[in-house]
Amino acid sequence: MLLLVLLLLAGCGGLDPTVLPTEAYITGTVRFRGAWPPVDSLQDLRVVAFQNYPPQDVLGEVLSGKALFTAEQLPFFVDSAAYQLRVEKLPVTFRYIVVAQQYGPDLLRHWRVVGIYGCPPPADTACQPGSLQVQEAGRWYRADIEVDFEHLPPQPFP
Repeated sequence: MLLLVLLLLAGCGGLDPTVLPTEAYITGTVRFRGAWPPVDSLQDLRVVAFQNYPPQDVLGEVLSGKALFTAEQLPFFVDSAAYQLRVEKLPVTFRYIVVAQQYGPDLLRHWRVVGIYGCPPPADTACQPGSLQVQEAGRWYRADIEVDFEHLPPQPFP
């Protein structure tokens, strides 16, 4: 029995106090209101954090690491959903954190912003998105976002 306990303890890496965290996290809750869009227009739903506002080249920013998105899509037809983004390159400022909906089959073109951090619905063109400075590893930064499918915010893309 003692041998089994020792093997289990040896297999568990445990917490090494000399190893410092190298990443931070953005976490929050997305709250949904209004009637959800038809199910055929819900291809994907994610939180995306951009360093640039407005984003000029979304795909380029994602590929270069200047934009981060949630690893898993947000659930559909719920009142709220928690999310988490892992930030590895520090320090960094995100100037545009959004909930983005893929509404059609084209992965590169069929996206729209449905909620903006710092601009609760009904957001208009005068609303300036909230910025979030992520500076220290090992910290959690909060960014809650509201989505109202009946009052979509201004779109940053042509």
